[in-house]
Amino acid sequence: MNGLELVFAALAAGSSELATSAVRDAYAGLRDRLRSRLGGQERAVRVLEAGQSTEPGVWQAQLGDDLDAAGAGADKEVLAAARAVLALTDPDGTRAGKYTVSGDHTVNVTTNYGAAAGTMNAPVNITYGQPPPIPPSEPVAS
Repeated sequence: MNGLELVFAALAAGSSELATSAVRDAYAGLRDRLRSRLGGQERAVRVLEAGQSTEPGVWQAQLGDDLDAAGAGADKEVLAAARAVLALTDPDGTRAGKYTVSGDHTVNVTTNYGAAAGTMNAPVNITYGQPPPIPPSEPVAS
């Protein structure tokens, strides 16, 4: 899934009339970030505002190029807002990794103690399988 697919999945999931207030708030946050990202592109903002009230799939086709040109699919704040909507509307799918964006050079690292977080700078060595040997202990003075 790329960034724009994630955004469209969140827009579709959050636009339901049956959405809870938490989902509506998260959805409003996503739309605000997208509006900001689109800047003064009046037509694109109108399509975003109309949302799914138009023909199914038409609004995505009309909005996709504008969002792509605006860099919305790579904007960390937009993607975080989209993930927030999806975490509320499909928590099981989110936990299962259904909405993982690929192609952004992100590596998810999990340890025996849970997920590892942080920024790693290259070069990073990753060992699969057997762990590296333990260094010998310091000699003890006699």
